Amino acid sequence: MDTRAFLRHVLPDTGPYCIVKQIEFEGGHKAPQHFPAHTIDEAAAIASRINHEGYNTFFAVGALVKDQHWVPKLDRDKKPIFLKSGEQVYRWKTLRTAENIRGLRSYIIDLDVGFKKDGSPRGYETEDDAIAGLVAFCKWGHLPKPTVISSGNGLHVYFTLESEVPALTWKNHGESLKEMALSFGLKLDTGRTADAASVLRVVGCHNFKYDPPPLVKCLCVGTHTPNDMFHGLLRLHDNAAGLDLPGEQQVFFRSDNTGKQEKERACLDFPTLVDVCQVVRRAVDPATRDQTPEPVWHKVMMLLRLVQTPEKGRKLCHVVSKGDPRYSEEYLNAKLSDLENKNMGPSTCKTVHETMLPAQDVCADCPHWGKITSPAQLARYLPPTETLVVAVANDDGEVVEVEVPEPPEPFVRRHGRIAIQKGSTSGTTEIEFCNDMYPIRLQYDEVTKLEEEVLWRINMPHEGWVELGIPHCSKNQLATILHKRGVRVRTADIETMEWFMTAYVRKLQADTPREMTYTKQGWRKDGSFIVGDTVYRRNGDIEKHAMGTKLQNDTQHGMYVEGTLDGWRNATQIYTRPGMHRSRLYLYASLGSPLFCFTNQVATFLSATGEGGVGKSTLMEVAAAIWGDPRRLIARGSNDGSTRAAAEAMANGMNNLPIFLDEITDRDAEEMNSFILNYSGGKGKLRSQVSGGIRPDTATWSNLALVNANADEYARMASVFKDSGPSQMRLVQIEFPSTSDIVSKTEGDATKAAVFENFGHAGHLIGGYYATHATAMKAKVQKYVIEADKQTGGLSTERFWIATAASMRAAAEAAYDLGLLPNFPVEKDIEGLYELIINLREQVARNTTSPDEMLSEFLDFALPRTLTIQSKNSGNIDNVRGEPHGGLTVRHEVDTDRAYISRAIFQQYCVERHINLNRHIKALYAKGVVLHENMRKVLGAGTMFAKGNVRCIEVDLSKLQGRLHSVPSSASSAPTQMPQRKTGP
Repeated sequence: MDTRAFLRHVLPDTGPYCIVKQIEFEGGHKAPQHFPAHTIDEAAAIASRINHEGYNTFFAVGALVKDQHWVPKLDRDKKPIFLKSGEQVYRWKTLRTAENIRGLRSYIIDLDVGFKKDGSPRGYETEDDAIAGLVAFCKWGHLPKPTVISSGNGLHVYFTLESEVPALTWKNHGESLKEMALSFGLKLDTGRTADAASVLRVVGCHNFKYDPPPLVKCLCVGTHTPNDMFHGLLRLHDNAAGLDLPGEQQVFFRSDNTGKQEKERACLDFPTLVDVCQVVRRAVDPATRDQTPEPVWHKVMMLLRLVQTPEKGRKLCHVVSKGDPRYSEEYLNAKLSDLENKNMGPSTCKTVHETMLPAQDVCADCPHWGKITSPAQLARYLPPTETLVVAVANDDGEVVEVEVPEPPEPFVRRHGRIAIQKGSTSGTTEIEFCNDMYPIRLQYDEVTKLEEEVLWRINMPHEGWVELGIPHCSKNQLATILHKRGVRVRTADIETMEWFMTAYVRKLQADTPREMTYTKQGWRKDGSFIVGDTVYRRNGDIEKHAMGTKLQNDTQHGMYVEGTLDGWRNATQIYTRPGMHRSRLYLYASLGSPLFCFTNQVATFLSATGEGGVGKSTLMEVAAAIWGDPRRLIARGSNDGSTRAAAEAMANGMNNLPIFLDEITDRDAEEMNSFILNYSGGKGKLRSQVSGGIRPDTATWSNLALVNANADEYARMASVFKDSGPSQMRLVQIEFPSTSDIVSKTEGDATKAAVFENFGHAGHLIGGYYATHATAMKAKVQKYVIEADKQTGGLSTERFWIATAASMRAAAEAAYDLGLLPNFPVEKDIEGLYELIINLREQVARNTTSPDEMLSEFLDFALPRTLTIQSKNSGNIDNVRGEPHGGLTVRHEVDTDRAYISRAIFQQYCVERHINLNRHIKALYAKGVVLHENMRKVLGAGTMFAKGNVRCIEVDLSKLQGRLHSVPSSASSAPTQMPQRKTGP
């Protein structure tokens, strides 16, 4: 480590700094010369120059308040200098005083090594001894690894921090560090550790006190410790007899208005004091107290008066002294008043020992002798943990009082906060480190069976008691997770916080069983139905439950209730008007999504299609408000709005309840086609575990996906897929005409505002009804499937449409019976369901390419590579009617009206256009269009284009609808004789 790196490591980030040049005069007189520096680079340059000049170089360990002051100039005797005119001389000077130190970034310890002139050790005899003592001290105090510098005649130790500490705060903590070191027995220079104006040698410079001068070098580079953590470590080993004060600064004095500092009053525990100190025990024991000399009694009174409160201490002193024949109430009161006026602290072991007669000396046998400075250190009064009663709401909404369980040892509740009791040779202390909090529920995932989080009740400063879920995490993540939830914990207390939370959770585990958190909405295997945080049982019971973190995230925290049912119900009345039957069908679909699983189908899409401004988005918001907050439950349907993985995650959480995707028009048509096909399977992408096998949390669902779009989705899918029939049959599309003449913009805006304030109630009402009538609803849905088949002549390919219509009908009737949709013409709308299926059939037919059309389009596509021939006539007349260009794909024999198509090229064509070749070939074979689907033939046989055999499909063009567009209309009337091709010159 060079000079620049060293100064940057131990000094505050900003200056000004001070470099000191020590000039020695004859006779041993030393004069420091100070050089201000505003940057680390400048300070390093000054130090290097002074060292090069051969002077001892030091630096102030703290940054200055001001780099220079205008001060009187002094002579060598430190007397002011005056001019002959009597005017005092001033100059600019850099002051290195405690008042001019702004802050420090390092706590310092100076360990001297070597011997004095008289042969006695200056501190440690060797540098190795000093290092060994330092290592032992750091282990004993749990202090972080320091930066250690060899100064040439000792060690300079720096405990560097992450940020600057104000000078006053630094001094107070420096005193604690000094007392801690002395208590351990570290041989340090006591004048340095708490002196903010100290200077130490600079790394990279030389110690010119010796010849040859040794280089000041770094032996060990420590790490920067968070300020709170280092200060917390000092607090645990504080030897002061006074109370620990909260906050960063460890102050053991108080100041009155005059600026006079007084020690804080200690608070002692009488039983512990008697147990710890044999002198006190003899002084209060009736058998021996009359043998206690007055000086010893006086020291004991200095301890007893500090037991708990001043009133209790004074009373105890009288009770103990009354049994002695020398007792005088007036005299004792005068003594105690004198002690209080002088604000005397507790007696020390040394003063007690000095007042005892040799025959009564019991301190030598004390196990604490030499380890503590006063009995007060081990006899601090720690009140029992406070009993806390809080008012909370139960599942029925009633406010009840609950007694909070006591925290586990060694933690206690103090003044609305949690504190830890720490014991050491310095006594037992309490350190407050977090808000008052306690765990109330252990939650585990119903699928993985793993605990996902612990629900805590926390007393927030301004909000009062709130419930927050805190997931399991590592110690490194704990601070971030707590801070995100508004629980502020100092870096120094994170380890204690983890200990406290783990111990409290273990205590809760012993008293309370784990609570399962549900991960899906809708139906459960036992026939119950879940909406939000409520479980509706088949027998009519209603229970509250915890929504798992994953479920809340999957539903975007939108499954909750707000406003009133009437507010939502009134908003739906605009759809009772004539001409709004399509909107009513959309609402029936939202209500019918939980019943779709009764149709033996899994999932499908339902789309509201029409030009912009016809009220589709508002309608979706009304439909989503059945179940929860529409602003959260509705996701953008475009590629940029939500990925397929996100939509599947939402479907997994909603399970049987519908999901809502707004404006899917911008989503790629090819991707949308694939999305619909996969969604109807009701299962997300399978993922493997690291340990092997399939992960148990694969997304699954059985519901309706309600979407809206501006464009005809059937036409969009057909434009990219010639064989888009399977995906079209999984999409129920409702075309919406303009409704501006039915619902005005003002009315639409009012409806939107109403459902943003009133939502979630209808879902709970219909969910409870489904749970108690599950068997009847299932039978009704399956009955309506059969009826819809009969009414529409439904085909097997239309099973998703039929299932959707049956679910919508059953849901509409249930909602009408419950009064959810007053004034809705449900019976008339049910008739419209069957018309909807017939209309869908016509829409799909218009956008579906038949096998005949597909084959005709291929023949048109392959026209440039088609060889057209007819039978040869008499003579040597060429039979080629049309020559291929760029390859040979089709052979067309005009006389037999047969076409032979290269199967490989045809298959490639189908793959590129996502056409199911085998299914279309079978359909054409059944109609007699395809005669052979896999025969060998030379496509260019009998012509100059003849090559090898290829696998072909034989087609009878006479049976192909529309005939072959590539055959010229004049082909049938073409002359039988063609001009002869010349064969010679």
